[in-house]
Amino acid sequence: MGDGFSLKYTTPALSTITQVNVQANPVGSITADGDLSQCQGNVLTLTSGAGSGNLWNTNESTASIVVTSTGTYSVLVTNNNGCTATASVDVEFASCVPSTALRPIDCSNQSLALNSAIGCNQIIGVTSYEWEIWNAAGDTLLNTKNTNTNYLLMNQLLPTIQYGKQYQVRIRVFINNLFSDYSNFCTVGTICNPNICGVPTTQVRQVDCGKFNYKISNGRLVANLVLSAVQYEFEFRDLITDAVVTSTISSYSGTIFLNTVPGLGIGQYNVYVKAKRGGIWGDFGSPCAIGISSLAKEDVNEPADESDLTVGNLVEGIEINAMPNPFSGETNIVVVAADNEDLQINILDMTGRLINEFKAVTNQKFVIGSELENGVYIINATNQAGSKSVFRIIKQ
Repeated sequence: MGDGFSLKYTTPALSTITQVNVQANPVGSITADGDLSQCQGNVLTLTSGAGSGNLWNTNESTASIVVTSTGTYSVLVTNNNGCTATASVDVEFASCVPSTALRPIDCSNQSLALNSAIGCNQIIGVTSYEWEIWNAAGDTLLNTKNTNTNYLLMNQLLPTIQYGKQYQVRIRVFINNLFSDYSNFCTVGTICNPNICGVPTTQVRQVDCGKFNYKISNGRLVANLVLSAVQYEFEFRDLITDAVVTSTISSYSGTIFLNTVPGLGIGQYNVYVKAKRGGIWGDFGSPCAIGISSLAKEDVNEPADESDLTVGNLVEGIEINAMPNPFSGETNIVVVAADNEDLQINILDMTGRLINEFKAVTNQKFVIGSELENGVYIINATNQAGSKSVFRIIKQ
């Protein structure tokens, strides 16, 4: 009867049949329709071994429940006679989205300006990157930003960040509303306010100076980099009179090609360079004496050294931007133009050797860098009309 059973036995002395009712306790059990360790975003159905009399610790009384979060789930089973049994299982929902981390070049970077950028390792298929900025002690969250790209412009954090401070940064990624675990914290720091501390001086690198046989068609000059600088101004002065002849500005890379400098002709010059970071221009550094001896291209059979590498002409109409630059793992490239058009992209090393070539489209981002060794490279972009743009990138 009920959940019990009956026994009949005979007493030897009295030969009397006696019936005894024995009530069995219910048995508690839980089964799952999948592994108890699941990815975030999945669902798991837990089912009690009893068809009725169930009370889950979620306050549900059905035979089955659906769970989506990590925890211990238990059920209390009560039979018709008031006897009870329990069962429980531990369920874990962990992130199955690959995690990212601040790039080594940015982790521990103490030379950021308020208009600098920091980047993390790129994850394929990411919907967005979430950046958390904490105070230096890592005990107070100051700001949270989401970006569609794997880099963050520091000015997006204003007024949270300030000059001369340190911060803890960590990142996680979202893919279709699923998120990864946070990366480990990295400590970054901002430079002293350039309005107070100034900007370091720079100059044309030594290897480019003291040469008086530059060809204006393909000669180039490279400045010593200033950390977090966003622009460099090259000023050409007459070597004899010291009168200013012309000047030009380079963004980020600190490289100019002589055929892009307005008003530059055959002659001898002192070239001065200054850098801009944090919105402030520094002072010009030491002069670099050079001479331009020809407007013609070099003979194709003449070997080019590093300072006279032919990488194409920079023509108005298309412009290459790289973010970040310098970089460690990968960098995002956009060739800006008035209209969308097909491009031929060539990547050369500093000897002029072709490293890679592929097709791209203006105004659309593409990523390079994972295939490159550490070093300096030239990106050469050519549109369908034959216009070219060149840009220097540095992988560290």
